[in-house]
Amino acid sequence: MIKYIYPTTIAQNDADNSELPIIQGEIDRACKELIFTNEPWHPGHLQVSDTNGNSNIIKEYNMPYLTRYINTCMNEYTQHVMGHFMKFDICQSWITKTSEGQVAASHNHGQFDIAGVYYYKTNMKDGAIKFSNPCSGAQASRAWMQIHDVRIQPKVGTLILFPAWLDHSVDLNNTKDDRMSMAFNINIDRPIYNN
Repeated sequence: MIKYIYPTTIAQNDADNSELPIIQGEIDRACKELIFTNEPWHPGHLQVSDTNGNSNIIKEYNMPYLTRYINTCMNEYTQHVMGHFMKFDICQSWITKTSEGQVAASHNHGQFDIAGVYYYKTNMKDGAIKFSNPCSGAQASRAWMQIHDVRIQPKVGTLILFPAWLDHSVDLNNTKDDRMSMAFNINIDRPIYNN
């Protein structure tokens, strides 16, 4: 019998064609007012709408259709991973812009439960999101070193959810177009611990 002891569950969904234009419109509205910067980092790093991690663009700009899409995806994700629906809160959200010659270095969102990203603008050649193999010790073994990092090249309307502790990065954008996405962090409600 073979068992999977440490699986890493990543959800990838694509917005319904009827909802996609409405979600895109919600983000369009926010992008017209936001300022993007990569000032604390080097010029080759992607730009963000908030470098302090204090914003929640989804709530601040009242995006009900994007919220509903995230909720639908999260309900499916928690049902699959935890066996039942879980209450949760979108704690933070911000928009990223990756221009030609920019990347996002490897990082994680470990202080949260679930990290997510919605792809607002991509030409599907402007760099994939890369998830690093969480079993770092496997790279030292010839038997296991074939298990490499995983890249996902999303399209406009793709939403990806993953454990916030999972290291990820964004490949170099070698195109003239900006890649833009809505990143967010989610915490699961834990009433058993809150009491």
